Amino acid sequence: DLELPGPGVLRLEIPADAGPHDNAVHFVLRREPLIGQVLYVGDPTLPLVAALQAIEDIEVTATDALPNGDETFDLVIVDGVEISRRPNTNVLWLNNGRLASGLEPSLVADPYVTGWDTGHALSQSVDWAAITPERAYQLPRLPGATVLVEAGGAPLVQARTTPAGREIQLSFDLGQSGWPDHGGFPVFISNV
Repeated sequence: DLELPGPGVLRLEIPADAGPHDNAVHFVLRREPLIGQVLYVGDPTLPLVAALQAIEDIEVTATDALPNGDETFDLVIVDGVEISRRPNTNVLWLNNGRLASGLEPSLVADPYVTGWDTGHALSQSVDWAAITPERAYQLPRLPGATVLVEAGGAPLVQARTTPAGREIQLSFDLGQSGWPDHGGFPVFISNV
């Protein structure tokens, strides 16, 4: 048993080795746990909901449309539906989820992963090669975004920071990608 004096930051470290990426980990200790509020707009993708529910102190609320007051949520997931405006918080766009003012995306021919960025925080401990999408959508690169995974130049996963929060777009059908069956998927969701 480890008894700590109160809230703060705990750093656990192992001696240096050939894999320095996992030699230290930090934990924020609070008096009371923070409950993360996630709003899921659209038809929920079950592996994603399961990965979210596996994270302690996360509450997921499902809805068909983006409500007023979305800024009270820590994350809004937009899955395969059009919404009238961009959420005023962190947002994860899935499948062909998009703003109603945008064009309907076309499908990417042969959407196999051709490149990825391992240096981004969302890429930590994620095997991007495990993504084998059957269906991907040709969506434009978000202004200021980093493309984390691509298929022949088409962004499959991209991320950026906006004044309202972080924005991540997965432009492939998650349920038909094989990715949720790999260990890197729940790690990615935890990184989100």
